[in-house]
Amino acid sequence: MESPELKAKYRYVLDGISQIPSLPTVVSKILGIINNPRAGADDIAKYLEMDVGLAGKILRLANSAYYGVPGGITSVNRAVVQLGFNAVSSIVVSASVFSLFKSSSGHHSMNRVAFWRHSIETALYCRVLARLAEHLDAEIAFTQGMLHDIGALALETAFPAEYSGLIESARKTGTPLEICERELFGMDHGQVGSRLLERWGIPEIVRIPVAEHHGYNNSSPYLPYTQILELANDISQSKGSLLFVSQTIASFDLQSRLARVGISVTTEAFAALCEEEMKRAQLVMNLLRS
Repeated sequence: MESPELKAKYRYVLDGISQIPSLPTVVSKILGIINNPRAGADDIAKYLEMDVGLAGKILRLANSAYYGVPGGITSVNRAVVQLGFNAVSSIVVSASVFSLFKSSSGHHSMNRVAFWRHSIETALYCRVLARLAEHLDAEIAFTQGMLHDIGALALETAFPAEYSGLIESARKTGTPLEICERELFGMDHGQVGSRLLERWGIPEIVRIPVAEHHGYNNSSPYLPYTQILELANDISQSKGSLLFVSQTIASFDLQSRLARVGISVTTEAFAALCEEEMKRAQLVMNLLRS
């Protein structure tokens, strides 16, 4: 049973993040259509065309070396068909969230370039792992990776002084950030991020792995996604993408970690796939910045 003190912390945090703006209406409309099994490319294109910036990003991605087709794509409708609903969803959400927090003012405790670089790396590792797992949707996994640390941005935005002090304390003591967050706020950035995503109307298949990437149980409804998100996050951090000095990743046997999530490829083959995918990291970063 939750103590009155813990409930008070929850209310404090939820009141704080309630001040963070909602996603643009057009984005909510697009996400609603994408989650409607009877929706078609025409329905999504109609709303995308209401936002010139988003429409441009979708067209640039469809015409990139990653997705590009001979002759190029000039219509938003065809771009949606070429990319697929879930790929469009991941770009729409990622670009909108990036813009939302890019415009926030004030002191930033976190290096925003490092933050988004880690998010993109984690998302791309998630995509590779999901494809290898075969039964998971790679673009849903990508979205989970992009948004897995969004709660840290929310906490920094809602409680700048407290979060700055928390990060400094974590650095000095070497305590994992998520533990410091739970002590101060009653929940960690994964759980906070999930609450924010729920308010934005993001589906639970994305929200729950985000909430649980720093701790889950085997009864989790989206356990395979949560496990590959945890692994992707660890791989990114083990490669040196650490947002906070206090973050440490114990050396781990990648082969056994892959086997644990049901992936039977050699570490060499996995590294080759990841290297190819990481070439697209700058493409994604440029797309978000534009």
